[in-house]
Formats: sequence, C-alpha cells, structure tokens
Amino acid sequence: MTQIDPARSIREFYAFHLKRHREGAGLSQPALAAMVRVSPQLIGHLENAVRRPALRLSRALDAALGPDEFFEGLFPRLIEETGLPPGFAEYSDEEARARH
Repeated sequence: MTQIDPARSIREFYAFHLKRHREGAGLSQPALAAMVRVSPQLIGHLENAVRRPALRLSRALDAALGPDEFFEGLFPRLIEETGLPPGFAEYSDEEARARH
C-alpha cells in the first residue's frame, strides 16, 4: 500500500489527520469505531484513504475526537475532489441506508 501523503489529496489529508487525532486521543481503531458506531474496518479504510467518509460520520468523528467541525469542514472539499455534484454524497448515503 502507498504511504499516505496529506499533500497529495484532500482524502489523504483527512486520512492522515484522522489517524493523528485518534492516536493522540489514545484510541485504537476498534475503540473509536465503537464510539462512532461503525466497524473497525471502516476506520481502517478511512485512515488508509480507501473509503470516502459520510457527512454524518465526519460529524461523529468531530464529536468523538474533539476538533470542532474539523472533519465536517473537510467534507465539502472531499466531495469537490470526487467531481460529484453538491448533495450527491448525502443522497447516496441516505439511499443506501433506506435499502437496509
């Protein structure tokens, strides 16, 4: 796997800082996952820039890790970087949740 470079993309910037904040708080991936109600694998995927976080998860990470609106504030840039229209990510997240 390629080393995460926060200067390469906003997704890698997010990943780098998620890991930095989690480790700074003394939390393991499973402990943080339990706090924000996701799987530990998802936290790993986020920290390796494999998955794009949802807005709701970004807000939960801010609440759990303490940087007020840091991850939520990065979310619009994540969407811009993907080239998707504004609002599409939230729509697809809600659609996926509605199917389950």
